[in-house]
Amino acid sequence: MKFIKNFKIGNFKINNNKAFIIAEMACAHGGSFIKAKKIIDAAIKANANAVQFEIFDPDTCCIPGTDENKELHSVNFTINQWDKLLAHAKKKKIIRSIFAYDLKSLKYAIKKKVELIKFNSSDLLNIDMLNEVSKTNLPLTLGTGSSNLNEIGLALKYLYKKNKKIKIILMHGVQNFPTSPKNERINKIDDIKKKFNCNVGYANHTSGENFSSSFIDLAAIGKGISIFEKHITLRRSDKEFDYFSSLEPKEFKEYTKNIRFAEQVLFNDDGFKYTKSDKQYRIFQKKTIVASKEIKKGEKFSRKNLIFIRNMEKEGIPPIFFHKVVNQKAKKKIKKYETLKLTYL
Repeated sequence: MKFIKNFKIGNFKINNNKAFIIAEMACAHGGSFIKAKKIIDAAIKANANAVQFEIFDPDTCCIPGTDENKELHSVNFTINQWDKLLAHAKKKKIIRSIFAYDLKSLKYAIKKKVELIKFNSSDLLNIDMLNEVSKTNLPLTLGTGSSNLNEIGLALKYLYKKNKKIKIILMHGVQNFPTSPKNERINKIDDIKKKFNCNVGYANHTSGENFSSSFIDLAAIGKGISIFEKHITLRRSDKEFDYFSSLEPKEFKEYTKNIRFAEQVLFNDDGFKYTKSDKQYRIFQKKTIVASKEIKKGEKFSRKNLIFIRNMEKEGIPPIFFHKVVNQKAKKKIKKYETLKLTYL
């Protein structure tokens, strides 16, 4: 299987040496339409690339009558309200991702032509959901939390068979309200990347109160991750859904700032191509072969008239090539402390 790796989510090109940051609203709105709009605005001010909406039909998402079902009913929005929230995000020009928890919600997301779809790991092997999403060209972030490599492989093979042009991002991360940093198991990213030829992202579900936990994302960048997801809430003190692992707006802004800083350091695929900074450093630091005194035209080069020193003005011949210089004759008069060039030989 060879999945497409370079594709766009909205106007954002994945794998362009920039991090794609998703602000996961989930149910942090607590069923308040006004609060949901404020979270969208907060995600924009925090410089997130996308805001993620968690949409579900309580009665097809989980068994009716259960405590969870009742809770989901209490925070659910009408289709009309979702229409307005999606329109608000579109107007504000932030990428919209829908975390679809059931087939009805997925069909709604596809109908609304949002820029990104997400499945929880609970739907990793749900053929109803996989069949429906494979009919579209919408990018999909596929949760892998607590799934083994065989299960991930089964889902990918199924999707690939249905649509070889499907755009997949496997999302590593586990939500345990919150997840302990030691259980984030960032090294598993290496296993997933090695096993499957597709994009991999990281969803951080550690405690929002422990801001140091957000630095785990920097470790993920070191693993080559460029797609990130983190919960956002207006106030953890409101104790809405998933508040444990959520960042408040100012914290989220700092979180994105740290990732943007790290991407400058790590997201560079130029290898050993010299940058302007490299060239400046070389001129300043590298020792070269320099005339230790005035050298007359026709005079032979030797250690009596040449030294190895930093000239701090321009690059010259590295000392290791002295054997190519020694006993050669100068083609021109060379001033004291002038950097030797091959054209002078």
